[in-house]
Amino acid sequence: MTDTATAALHRAEAEVSAASLAWIATFNRGDFVGCSEGYTEAATMQGRPLADIQGRPAIADFWKSIVDQNPGELTYHDARVHALDPTTAVLSARWTMENLGKGLITLERWEKQADGAWLLAEDIFELAEGV
Repeated sequence: MTDTATAALHRAEAEVSAASLAWIATFNRGDFVGCSEGYTEAATMQGRPLADIQGRPAIADFWKSIVDQNPGELTYHDARVHALDPTTAVLSARWTMENLGKGLITLERWEKQADGAWLLAEDIFELAEGV
């Protein structure tokens, strides 16, 4: 791999890490609409055992139902980002919500949009304890 290609992958990983932190901050403000805007229009979400949905409107409804439960602070632990190419990266982590539980993010697939924004195209996570 060339130095230029390696640099592009590292840049993608840094950008996705920043996008993920921004999404978490949006969630922690209770902004479920903002959370849903962090997904592509056709995104899929599998929140085992809570959800198996597709599309931004359904994802907004899901996050509203979570925000309405006063989940407390969401925190990602041991987050790992791996760029597959300069426009696609995957993230995995453990997560906790103060008042609702904890679990694993098996896969967040982030895709870079034409405008440079990174959005979630696929979100697979599981609840290990709580709710």
